[in-house]
Amino acid sequence: MDLGGDIAPGPGGSSLAPRTQPPSPAAAVAAMADMAWGVGEAAEQSRDAERDKERFKAMLRFWKKHCLVCFMTYPASYQTHWYCSGAKAHAVAGQLVDPTETWEPMIDAAGVWDTVRAKVKEIYTIVRGKGWQHHTRETQGRLAARGFARFSGCHYCGVPQGLCGRWRAQADDGGSYDVVPHLTCSYPDVMARCLGYALGAGLLADKVRAEAVRIIRQCGVWVADDIPLPELMLLRVRWAGVEANGLCILFFLSHGIGPDGTQTFYGVPVRVDPLRVQPLG
Repeated sequence: MDLGGDIAPGPGGSSLAPRTQPPSPAAAVAAMADMAWGVGEAAEQSRDAERDKERFKAMLRFWKKHCLVCFMTYPASYQTHWYCSGAKAHAVAGQLVDPTETWEPMIDAAGVWDTVRAKVKEIYTIVRGKGWQHHTRETQGRLAARGFARFSGCHYCGVPQGLCGRWRAQADDGGSYDVVPHLTCSYPDVMARCLGYALGAGLLADKVRAEAVRIIRQCGVWVADDIPLPELMLLRVRWAGVEANGLCILFFLSHGIGPDGTQTFYGVPVRVDPLRVQPLG
């Protein structure tokens, strides 16, 4: 009975083994080309990840050294200084170098610090697992007693554990970390302040969130277009070669280049004189 197929009859007419045909030269060349393309694609993805990680670290270093509120509010007179607590501390520090900027606008700006502090508090209620009191009851239920997924970000500052000085990798497992007693975060409050300022100023536009969703999907995590912001921040994703979260990606998107080549902060042109400010990097 002929069942078809390409089976060679053995001694006595029994079928023992399939006949194998060597690949044609064209098929061999095609297979080698596919392999080379795959290797090249993997190498390019690795380079992109390393580039993004270095850029991310440069942004963390930059905003650790600069007061975001003063940087954005008083570009004409800004001098490099760490995050200050408001108008009085700013003036006492001797930063009023532009005579047109007097105490009156500085005092008015105190509301900016209050707004940033309030938004930072909201962000930390998310990342530290306490839910977000200003969101819907349904969302609160999903976020209750829940912060970042394990080892996707420091629960104090949000930065990936591999980049935060508060954590040390376990010797027997490169993906696990332990908190080191008496050490502090390398970039305390940096991401929360940037996101807090952006939220308070209405800069976290839909297109920023849409770009964050696009990046997360490229990393292999499906996410809905209309995902609530708290859930977006908490998403675990392997990005830039490290275990990270949505908050990191939203922070990463803060820096951009405008059509005229001007650096931007969530789309707002940065007007600070680069000769008086340490560059990003």
